Amino acid sequence: MARSIVLVRYKKDIQSARNNIKYIGFRSRESEEEERGLFNRDLDQGADYEIFLNKIESHPALQHDSTVKMHTMILSMYENDYRSLLESGSNLKDLAREVLSDLEEHKGMKLEWIGAVHEKSGHPHVHIGIMSVGVTPEGVTRRLYLNRDQDLPWLREKFLEKIQQRVPEIGRDYNKEREHNRTHERPKMRSATRQMSHSLQALAHTMEHTKSLMKDKRNRQRRSKRAKSRIQHQRQGPTQFQDR
Repeated sequence: MARSIVLVRYKKDIQSARNNIKYIGFRSRESEEEERGLFNRDLDQGADYEIFLNKIESHPALQHDSTVKMHTMILSMYENDYRSLLESGSNLKDLAREVLSDLEEHKGMKLEWIGAVHEKSGHPHVHIGIMSVGVTPEGVTRRLYLNRDQDLPWLREKFLEKIQQRVPEIGRDYNKEREHNRTHERPKMRSATRQMSHSLQALAHTMEHTKSLMKDKRNRQRRSKRAKSRIQHQRQGPTQFQDR
């Protein structure tokens, strides 16, 4: 199982973005001690979500209905690892800021974002909303794309790297897990994959055979129908001639 998880999605309309930000900032918490509200690049608490959303809503590049307005990101980790992170003097806000700083460098643009920490039992995590356009060092507005096949693995590695820098034992445990998976779990997965492949091939063959049988049946039905039509026409022909 992964020691850290990164999920990325997007919102295409401002109302969905608004609902998401209000939810992550002000949903009910598991305990009274758990923090409510939002943070951003500069503020640990009290970040104004209306200012953030107004920037999205009024941005000239985000006016088309089909344009992605905001990307959402979740950075999640084991609860035990999170407690170790807090004991190290760090927290999820620090990690989020560093991951987003790396993302800005990776994409070559400054980003507008806002986030909230959820200390949920079992998997503490941080939610982040990112405006889907950024500004390059030259002052040029560019659209932010997050590719699941390329950017998502990169983000996961960056997040795990930030955790390991603060809690080295997590890195050692992670390497042990990875070695265990390589020697024990991966062969099982390969075997299961082969079995699934064989099953899919058998299913495809069965479907193709069934499709062929159904096609033959339809052809027989069409031929039978045409034959009946010719017989009926032949029977009716003389009668129609006599009536004339």
